[in-house]
Amino acid sequence: MKARLLLLLMLAIGITGFNQAAFARASTTNDGTDVRKQRKSFVLVERDGVPRTQEHVGPHYDVGTATTALIAALKAKNLRDVRVCVDAGAKWSQVFENGKLSIHYAAEWGSKDALDLLLSKVPELEMDHFVNARTAAGETPLMIAAQHGHLLALRELHASGALVNAVDVRSETALMKAARNGHAEVASALMLNKANLIVRNLAGETALSLAQKNGHMKVTDVLSRANVKTGS
Repeated sequence: MKARLLLLLMLAIGITGFNQAAFARASTTNDGTDVRKQRKSFVLVERDGVPRTQEHVGPHYDVGTATTALIAALKAKNLRDVRVCVDAGAKWSQVFENGKLSIHYAAEWGSKDALDLLLSKVPELEMDHFVNARTAAGETPLMIAAQHGHLLALRELHASGALVNAVDVRSETALMKAARNGHAEVASALMLNKANLIVRNLAGETALSLAQKNGHMKVTDVLSRANVKTGS
């Protein structure tokens, strides 16, 4: 009965070519969870032979692409919907606002599981490009993870080939972003992977001076001891 009511509602608002089998398959995650029971989720339907997803909140339905739904799921930090969209064939290489790809949103969220899902769909020959993709501001996923203090995500990205000493349009590195925001563990992890301690941004600042300027004493201590060891 519920399935029939849902179908009638969708037909009433002009969604044609509905494929119940495809809907049922894509509405269930790998662990058997029915995402249609969630208040807000993304499920696959077929419209004119083209796989699409739709966001549903209460009785309202807005049809979009699996890729657009993927970004919305990443922003909402909804791992179940991320899995549905990835399995539905969402394009990992699609560029969105400010030059961001799906991996940038996953890095901002800091979910290692979401990163694993995205990376599992990327061909080996495209992995380096994807992991080191840059936003309009020149930020890589590693920089974004470092800025937000996401240690597990940072390790996952580095293991997948992320460049530690890449710089953005302001000539800032991931270490500088971690230092500015007071993320000592992330700074330590980056230094263990040969992050450059002496490089300066366009304002002439180093990671150490940024930590000092922003009053992050723990990061300042970590970087100061590292400078002594390296003789910088």
